[in-house]
Amino acid sequence: MYHINLIFNKIVTLIMVFVISSACKRNLCMKIAPFKQPRINNAPGNLFVDESCIDCDVCRWMCPDIYSRKGIKSIVHTQPISEV
Repeated sequence: MYHINLIFNKIVTLIMVFVISSACKRNLCMKIAPFKQPRINNAPGNLFVDESCIDCDVCRWMCPDIYSRKGIKSIVHTQPISEV
């Protein structure tokens, strides 16, 4: 039973990573932070992490091509590029 749960968890994780990375590639994760006080370490552009970041790691886990950690909070290190 332990092996079945392990395999199931890996399959679910792979599906979630695929769905989330697909959303990021289509710029569906563009509006995460409300417009408040952007961190000064963000890459210039419309998407940013604001100062209320609690360093939960969700953005870095969902879109590692866009988010990274600087100090004790996340930042946008690369602005997403729209295909439009």
